[in-house]
Amino acid sequence: MKDEKAALLGDHEAARRLTEAGVLLPCMCGGKASMVCFEKCGVPSGDMGYLAAIKCQDCWMELRRWALRKKWAEASARLAWNTRAPILSAAEMEMLDEAT
Repeated sequence: MKDEKAALLGDHEAARRLTEAGVLLPCMCGGKASMVCFEKCGVPSGDMGYLAAIKCQDCWMELRRWALRKKWAEASARLAWNTRAPILSAAEMEMLDEAT
């Protein structure tokens, strides 16, 4: 299975590999995502750092991460964007139904 498909199905190790390769998965709505990174003063510390923002071009969902270094902000945002919740099995879905 390709890393993209595995990550979309909730494989966190595949998401990490994609992040290290600089890949952004599509948005949860299926739209194309893009990232911008710029200098920004941190709150409440006042330290200068970088804000990485990933935004879907279709639904406008946005994710932001701030860090002292640009590469840290970009990697953190990319990993958060690429990490999806695992798909539940039928047995797990039944357990949820029974609990409610």
